[in-house]
Amino acid sequence: MLQRNSSNDYAVLDLPMGLVVSLIIGSVCLLAILSLMLQASMIPGNLQVEIQPGYILLNDSNALVNVSVLVTDSTHHPIHNAIVIIRGYHCAVGNRTNESGYIVEQISPKMQPGLKETFLEITVQAKGFTDYQNPQGIRVLLSE
Repeated sequence: MLQRNSSNDYAVLDLPMGLVVSLIIGSVCLLAILSLMLQASMIPGNLQVEIQPGYILLNDSNALVNVSVLVTDSTHHPIHNAIVIIRGYHCAVGNRTNESGYIVEQISPKMQPGLKETFLEITVQAKGFTDYQNPQGIRVLLSE
């Protein structure tokens, strides 16, 4: 006949209970870590930027040109309050997009002496998104 030792009974009962408690705590911790990792704010999205015009033909060195920029997310929803910066040789403008993800800026692009072509750089920044940067955002040509 099998004899029971009362001191071992508690040890055998504590072992499965300890495993169950450890498993529950581990599962809760894993769930918390996964939920933090999968939040949209933790994974930056990509910006979609549409620039008009794609090129500028300069006839006069003091010409003012309207440049429009539309900023949307990957599902084409407008991005409000995105910072748009347009930089070039002796010109720079910047502003925030409106509720429609849109801005229109007047710029007066300049051409470096001796060049007949240059580019304006476009930079866009928005919270929760990867920065957009295009060093050749708008082509500027000197008309002859």
